[in-house]
Amino acid sequence: MHRGAPRRMKIMLFSREKLCIQLKGSKSPPEILVIRGVLRPLEPILVKAGYSVEKIENRGARKLVERGSPLIPGCEEIKRPISVDATFCKNEDEIPYLPGSALRGCIRSHVEKVLRTLIYERFKNDDICLQAIWDLEKLKKKGKELSKERDFDTIYSKACIVSKLFGFTAMGGRIRLEDVYPTNPDKFKRGLKLLDHVAIDRFTEGAAEGKKFNSRPFFPKNPLDDSGDLEFRLELRDFELWHIGLVALVLKDLQLGKIRIGYGRTKGFGKVVLLPETVEIETLTHERGILKDLLLESPEVIGGFFHIPSTKVKSGRNFWVSKEEKVYSLVEKAINTLRGQINSWQPQEEQSHGT
Repeated sequence: MHRGAPRRMKIMLFSREKLCIQLKGSKSPPEILVIRGVLRPLEPILVKAGYSVEKIENRGARKLVERGSPLIPGCEEIKRPISVDATFCKNEDEIPYLPGSALRGCIRSHVEKVLRTLIYERFKNDDICLQAIWDLEKLKKKGKELSKERDFDTIYSKACIVSKLFGFTAMGGRIRLEDVYPTNPDKFKRGLKLLDHVAIDRFTEGAAEGKKFNSRPFFPKNPLDDSGDLEFRLELRDFELWHIGLVALVLKDLQLGKIRIGYGRTKGFGKVVLLPETVEIETLTHERGILKDLLLESPEVIGGFFHIPSTKVKSGRNFWVSKEEKVYSLVEKAINTLRGQINSWQPQEEQSHGT
């Protein structure tokens, strides 16, 4: 190294102290809220893979015969595989799963639906918010304009309520949803069934010629069947209190089975319910932040983070109206803060007229 060259400071980010040095000067210590639970299908569910076609070997052919397919006798011995047009995404181990992006899209769509109901007129006239659902070019144009801004606070202040939570082209989101895997992959695979479909000719109202296709959704045996249970994990990072309130409203609807996921929703597919289990908090310092109601006196240090032990949610209770005082008080305050955020928010047109 040349004598005049500046020395590089080498900082290891594996300890809490080093992480705090890097975050020195931040307005508030970063916090992570993690909600874990189980998604249980009540009706057939399928989130289609968009990258490949599944092949079902002999077992698929035998199933066609068992369902009464008009095939010739003895066709069980046919070794030819059957292609499936609509099937689950699968990992390298052939385990089906629901992509986190698909679940995130369903939740975002429901958030927009809730906000359209609460403040439809103001959101309808705003250039950067819910019009993006049917006018994507308008959102891209506004995103490029905000991307020219160098100050994050300016970008954040000009973003709409939905964009502040989920992000857009000029700013990352605060919410993260992981891919959802079955709690018992073997049981889940046994619940997959092959279905035949045919497109309808809108003029003759009969079957369209050459438009036959098939799908392979998961079929639960009954509403109490746990063979289709899926591991759910939602994470909020660097958030405001009203973000929790908005997420709480959506998760409550998910608990009540009001949000359908994936393919075939118009024909009864995709109904699931959320069974929450735990709420966890991670923070970098002992300082009390937004989630002070859930912080304990002596949190455990894990991997550089102060890990707050899980707050268990009693089974059979509605998570957001649970008698768990800590969870209930937090959500109640978050929803009240959300009301204030909605009442104080103004579309960009109103802001420009007011200045």
